[in-house]
Amino acid sequence: MSQQEVILVVGLALLGVVVLSFTLRAGLNSIRRSTLEQLLLLQNQLLAGNQQATQQIESFRQTLQTVTGQINQTVEVGRRAIDNRLGNAQEAILRVSSQLGKLDASTQRMVEIGEDVQSLQNILRSPKLQGNLGELFWPTYSPRSCRPGISNCSTRSRETVDAVVLLKAGWFRWMPNSRSKTFNA
Repeated sequence: MSQQEVILVVGLALLGVVVLSFTLRAGLNSIRRSTLEQLLLLQNQLLAGNQQATQQIESFRQTLQTVTGQINQTVEVGRRAIDNRLGNAQEAILRVSSQLGKLDASTQRMVEIGEDVQSLQNILRSPKLQGNLGELFWPTYSPRSCRPGISNCSTRSRETVDAVVLLKAGWFRWMPNSRSKTFNA
């Protein structure tokens, strides 16, 4: 090979390398641009997704605040209602306690009166005392309860009739220390 041929082959080889280099560089630039465009597209999609997620989070936060406020209001209304009912129940319990105290005092007084009545009943069982009380009260109560002229009262002796009341069926006599008897005149 001659020198010219070698130069020509080397020149062609250099030219081939230069052309290959430009072709590769153009291909790499094309790949670089394509990759860059894809990266920019991916970045834009990520930014859009991020904005959408931020908006959804804000929407959830606002909804949560609204629901929390409503729950707090409902709990407050319930608490007030319970407080009101407990206050009313407490007042009712105080009134009942007061009334029970009064009832207890009244019951105690009734027991005392019952004991006094029992004591008086025991005292009044004596026939002699009954007769004496009859003699004492008959002149006072007979004019109030009987028409004039139908009763007569005498306290001369224990063997005679002390009081006589005229009834339709006959006379009613009362004698101390004995049972009352009705007889016809």
